[in-house]
Amino acid sequence: MAAEVLYQVHPDFEEVFASPSILIDALWRRGELLLGPNNNLRGEFFELLVALALYKWDVRPFYYQAKLALIPETDYDFALWTQHGPVVLSVKTSLRERVKQAALEAVALRMVHRRAECYVLTLNHDEATNAQRKVERGDLPALSAVITASTADFDVLIQRLASSNPTAAPTVALIAHSRSVVT
Repeated sequence: MAAEVLYQVHPDFEEVFASPSILIDALWRRGELLLGPNNNLRGEFFELLVALALYKWDVRPFYYQAKLALIPETDYDFALWTQHGPVVLSVKTSLRERVKQAALEAVALRMVHRRAECYVLTLNHDEATNAQRKVERGDLPALSAVITASTADFDVLIQRLASSNPTAAPTVALIAHSRSVVT
């Protein structure tokens, strides 16, 4: 259903936007009336907009609804791999208590990948500002930043991710060597 709404508001996918934040803002405004009050549909639509921005600004390959090895019970909305390790994006139309969930997911990721970057993207600027203050104070230490997707901060993030030249995630053997296996 969210894909159908996206197709209605952006039917040819050829429309040019000046920046990723303008794409998010314009298409969200067009789709908002079609989405109604269904929070799941709104969240899925926002995820598709982020995917479209990543794709159009050459931040790829990226993984959607990704499970990372060695991190149980955690799905990341988006993940990509850079020379420094994973970067994950948690996409939330509004934060409320969800920033705490994203922070816990970031802790789990950084326990395995110390140099991982963990970003929360939202549409609610006031909530993002308050949560970013917590990140800056050290109250949410595993998060890299909380960003409003319709602002220039999102554009800076997308530009930085594109310039980091994402690659396919490596395949890692969990046991590198063993003299023998006893069963």
